[in-house]
Amino acid sequence: MRFRAKIISVIILISAILSIVTSIVYYNKTSSVIEENYLVSMLENVNNQAAKFDNMMKEMYYDTIELSYNSELINLIKEEYKGEDRLLQISILLHKYTISNNNIDSIYVYLPKENKVVKSQQYKAVKNIIVPENYSWINTIGRTQHNVSPISLVDDVGSVKKYIFVYSKPIIDPITGEMLGEIAFNMDERIVYFSCLDGINSTLNSNTEIVNNNNIIVSSKKL
Repeated sequence: MRFRAKIISVIILISAILSIVTSIVYYNKTSSVIEENYLVSMLENVNNQAAKFDNMMKEMYYDTIELSYNSELINLIKEEYKGEDRLLQISILLHKYTISNNNIDSIYVYLPKENKVVKSQQYKAVKNIIVPENYSWINTIGRTQHNVSPISLVDDVGSVKKYIFVYSKPIIDPITGEMLGEIAFNMDERIVYFSCLDGINSTLNSNTEIVNNNNIIVSSKKL
């Protein structure tokens, strides 16, 4: 009887060990699958938001090029339409473009001969530029016209200082080849954050950031 009891005890012990081992293997496998699914979901989410950011920037880039060649804008700058409200007409034209793209925060046109910036905002639509070197965007003119990527800077032309993404292109007279001015399309950094990063941070409980080619943070929760 004792021998039989020992056999039964051994069988129970082996069964218990097998059960424990099976549970551990199953747990590890399940944990691995959950972790793998989490990583796949996270990467998919990041890739989707990155594609969204690219599309936003691409649209702004093409809008900048289109308006820099706009004949109405060029004629207004060349003063072919006479009148004291010429600069106001430029502002109205810029404002129409901001309406067509909800992601565009503002559009600026710099007129170096007149030392003025015309803005798409109706409030204080024209700004006198006394010292051009004091303005971040104007300082980039001539160095960013071939950029496919936007530049990030602090908007010191508008009424409120804030971080923006900018595409800046020269406005060239198609007849003479003269540079008449510079146009900038601006996107508020907060629009980028809440459109592309906030969803990732909320879903994954993480802190996602956008950095430029110099590894400088250009969009984040705390920027």
